Amino acid sequence: MSKIVVDTMRGVASIGGELFPMYAGFLSAEKIAQVAVVPNFQRTKEHHQIATDIATPPIDEWQRPLDNDKVNKVRDTYSDLSGAFKNLMANPVLLGIAPTKIDETTRVNITQKTVPAPGGAIAVDNVFSLTITYSDDKKPLWILDGQHRVEGLKASVQRDEPIPFVLLYEEGRYTAPFLAKIFTHVTTGATPMEPLHAEWMRYSFELPPYDNAFAKNAMRAVIELCKASSLGDGVNPLQNKIQFNPYVQKPGYFAFAFTCAEWMEIVRDNYYARGGPLGPEEVAAEIAKGIRVLERNDARRGMNSRFFSNAAHTILAEGFLSGFLKYVASNGPKTEAEWESFFLSPPRDFGRCDWSLPFVRSGGAMSSTFGPLSKQIAQECFDVAFNDPSYLGGNLLTDFLEGVGAEVRIFAYQKTAAGRLSNRNPNQLDFRPGAGMVPFHLNQGGTVRDIVRLEPKTVNCRILWVGDMRVVPAKDLKKATTAQGLDVSSFASGKEIVVRTMSYSGDTQRETVIRLDR
Repeated sequence: MSKIVVDTMRGVASIGGELFPMYAGFLSAEKIAQVAVVPNFQRTKEHHQIATDIATPPIDEWQRPLDNDKVNKVRDTYSDLSGAFKNLMANPVLLGIAPTKIDETTRVNITQKTVPAPGGAIAVDNVFSLTITYSDDKKPLWILDGQHRVEGLKASVQRDEPIPFVLLYEEGRYTAPFLAKIFTHVTTGATPMEPLHAEWMRYSFELPPYDNAFAKNAMRAVIELCKASSLGDGVNPLQNKIQFNPYVQKPGYFAFAFTCAEWMEIVRDNYYARGGPLGPEEVAAEIAKGIRVLERNDARRGMNSRFFSNAAHTILAEGFLSGFLKYVASNGPKTEAEWESFFLSPPRDFGRCDWSLPFVRSGGAMSSTFGPLSKQIAQECFDVAFNDPSYLGGNLLTDFLEGVGAEVRIFAYQKTAAGRLSNRNPNQLDFRPGAGMVPFHLNQGGTVRDIVRLEPKTVNCRILWVGDMRVVPAKDLKKATTAQGLDVSSFASGKEIVVRTMSYSGDTQRETVIRLDR
């Protein structure tokens, strides 16, 4: 064991009635590196290794990887002595106790400084000596902020020159989660953490949103999905296929290509937030079983399947998981054989579905214009397929996604004296997208109705546009899809409007002409 002794000044901050001591002193970069380590992870660390580490906190590897370009820049800057003004490092390094390293042989002892005086020694106010006991492979301090300064200066001609440091230390006060939280604050003005790194670090130290049981249990399930080689009595297809390390390319398992943060939200929102009672390992096992059964019965897997090929759609996988997890939350787990029967039996008949979705033909069909709507439709269609399959009307889910059985509803309302929509005695009509000319009698029954409103009746379609195409340029009648509706009092009887809809993907667009009769 080796020792370094350094004198420091102590300051104590009082925040909300709590006292936080801090010790400020000077050490060279060389000596700081002898007693302190950066709790960072390697840039090439595998996703399942990160998942395994954070599964059993406290963890030692939670800071961002060392950036060699930054280190070299510091080294070169502080080795350059040619200018009229010399470069001086006056920015302090922030240190904290590494709780996983402290024991009888590796520790920090703090004693108040005294000076001789007649009759005995006198304590010097706010001056304390730190005795730091360490070894080459076990260091009691963490570098919370300044890893690049320390490494760069250590490699420069100023390696032995003093630089300021601040040590946060008091037993029981500066816990690992607290120090990690401080790290997130002090680095916001510097290079921010990668969002994915910040996500699992917050989980590791139970920082928001992981102070909530739903998020915490969801991430535990995701960790299990990434690290376990087998789940649910079978091979886990997602082992090391969930991104935890932002510096290693997002891996994914075909359409199931989500980061740990995305997976957490999927599991949290569709399972735990809906009252699902299973533990994280059990939820992970159900997901693995569901994916295995789906893949085994996908005739297009490995070719052009939108689930299991290079043509995969992540929003389709998210839709599947949405319906699947909601079902498990309400109905509990199944064996893999039971899931197979559940998937393949009518009215679901997943084995007969063509998961290549041949109606998605063009590259722009899943663009930013159509993708978000397709995602909503996929989720709602899988929700009914799992939880209310009679809603499909006997159609295969893939046909339903294409828009088979889709309907839109048009309403006609009276107008109040103030010109607003009145819910008294409305008229309505349901029509199929692409049905051609659809006549709609506004004043059926002799009631004058001057406000029109449209909405999807079924979950497998959305309204893209309502307009008048008999004028140039075409006129947008977007109020027809809002809660207040479209005032058509100035429209002559027989006025035609066009309703453009879509189902899953932009290639399913259809136009319907509505004739407004009086």
